[in-house]
Amino acid sequence: MWTQQDIPADRTNNKVEGFHSDLNNGRKSHPELKRFITLLIEDQKVRDLTSIGIEGGEPSTTRRRKKYVQSELKLKHEQERYKNGLLGPFEFLEMAASLLAAK
Repeated sequence: MWTQQDIPADRTNNKVEGFHSDLNNGRKSHPELKRFITLLIEDQKVRDLTSIGIEGGEPSTTRRRKKYVQSELKLKHEQERYKNGLLGPFEFLEMAASLLAAK
């Protein structure tokens, strides 16, 4: 599994690819080093403000497909059942595999 205790929400590098896409959006492909560092600093400021807002209770602006949200909730529910001894390890793994294969 991904971790021994908790299943992280992000199991792919989509965040990294999204960051890369945002960084390249409308910019020339090889900016000067000083300009590139300035872009990184500006981007970090925006991400810090977004993070502060989310920690303060504001909803995330990230939109996710309904089927992924539902499968993640189901996986978390089954993980709780496993932690509480209501599911055996093989039952949990079979269920997790079927959920992940359905994506």
